[in-house]
Amino acid sequence: MTDLLRFKLNIQLFADDPADPPQDPPAASQSNKNPELDYDKLAEAIEKRKSRTEEGALKGILKEKGITGSEMDEALKAYKEAKQNKAKAEQERIDNIIKENNEFKKAQLMQNVTNEAKTIAKELGVRDDRFEKLIALCDRSKFTDEKGVIDKEAIKKEMEIQLKDVPEFKSTKNIVITKGKGSDVPPAMTDDEEYRRRKYGKNKYYRG
Repeated sequence: MTDLLRFKLNIQLFADDPADPPQDPPAASQSNKNPELDYDKLAEAIEKRKSRTEEGALKGILKEKGITGSEMDEALKAYKEAKQNKAKAEQERIDNIIKENNEFKKAQLMQNVTNEAKTIAKELGVRDDRFEKLIALCDRSKFTDEKGVIDKEAIKKEMEIQLKDVPEFKSTKNIVITKGKGSDVPPAMTDDEEYRRRKYGKNKYYRG
């Protein structure tokens, strides 16, 4: 047989590569992390689903009653408005309860502050009939900390500062010395009189 090919071909060289053996699909990567959930979006989705279910049930009831078309639309609208108004009224009721509770707590705290301030005022020798005026002069915002806890040291410090300007608010023992015959010694002044003499000079508030 005549060899028609000048060069012999290596059939094996041009043979297709053997098919790669099938590989196992990559195993799904295992993650120890829990999937992140947006609870606000979940709640919104649940609420929408509930709303659709509720609306579907309502439509079924209306159809059973022979209400269809525009009448059904009006009925659905009225139902939704009534539901919203009810929810609004309930929220207002809850807000009022919270407001009243906060006001009660505030009033109770102020009463406790006043009681504590009275005790401290007595320790400082403040006259009972001058307590309210002294409290009015004080910066009462300093009497409690940011958590609403009464600060006794702050109350005492604030009162002492104010009492420097109004020492007559403190109880003092009045000393009266009568001038003896033939003596030029003036009678002793009380603390109240000494304060008035320094502040106002010799006038009707000053005995001497």
